[in-house]
Order: sequence, then structure tokens, then C-alpha cells
Amino acid sequence: MKTKVCWGVVYDDGHVFIDSRNRSQTDAAGTIEQGRGKAKTIQLKVAENKLRSPTASALLHVWCQQLSGFTGNDVITQKAELKIHFGYPILRDNPEMWPKLKKLFVGAQWQKIQWPEKIEMSELIPCTSIMTTAELKLMMENIKDWAMNTHNVTLDNGKR
Repeated sequence: MKTKVCWGVVYDDGHVFIDSRNRSQTDAAGTIEQGRGKAKTIQLKVAENKLRSPTASALLHVWCQQLSGFTGNDVITQKAELKIHFGYPILRDNPEMWPKLKKLFVGAQWQKIQWPEKIEMSELIPCTSIMTTAELKLMMENIKDWAMNTHNVTLDNGKR
């Protein structure tokens, strides 16, 4: 994920103004609105997330339907299992994302809850929606390999 640094302004009333064109503290100070109250400048690191194509995002859902026929799971359970086994481990390797997600896992006492509760919790903890294109691609490759090695199922890449 590509990041860039910019400056913003936080007012005492909680209002925040961020302009990615502010490249210095002086630029940000110049945007302070008079009469709004006290304000301070803050430095921000902004992540540019590449959007995935709708096809790339939808393919996982198609695979969940296909795999549920082989695993005996319903589609929702299948999606949850794929997130748990293949998605979260990839996000754990992301130094920018994992500290934020770790709080959710610790708060949910992930290590202590039983499998059915993990399936339910996975609906609440984001996975693919916060992945980069490269992370989603890796997850999909791992799922494809697992499907072949475990169930002798070939998942297509959705291209025709």
C-alpha cells in the first residue's frame, strides 16, 4: 500500500480538516478558519488503496458457492472458514493493518472461543474488504491450491 504524508487541522470542537495538498505544517496552518476556535496542526500518513475490479472481488463469492458443494458447508460458513484459514493470516503479516485488527481479535478473545463462535465473529471482523490487491491475489492463490490439494477441485479464475 502506497502512503504519503500530509498535514491537517484539528479544532477544539472536534472538527477535522484534511487536505492532501498540504505538504507542510505551514500549509496546514494557512487553512485554519478564523472564528472556529483553537486549532492545532497534525501530521497524517494517508494510504492509497488500489481498488480492485468488481470481478476480482466477486470471484471469492463464486468460489465459496462452488466449494460449499464439496465441503458440505453452507455458503456463509464456507466464506467464514476461508477468511479464517486464508485471509486473516495474510492480514497478520501486514504491519500497517494488523495492529488495528489485533485489537478486534483480542477484544473478541479469539484464542478462547470455540469454532462456531469464530464463524459468527468472522462476519463482524473485516477481511477481504481491507486487503490490498496483492493480498487478495495471494489469498485466492492459497484457496485455489487448498481446493486442489484437499478436495481435488479446480477453481477457475473467472476469465472467459
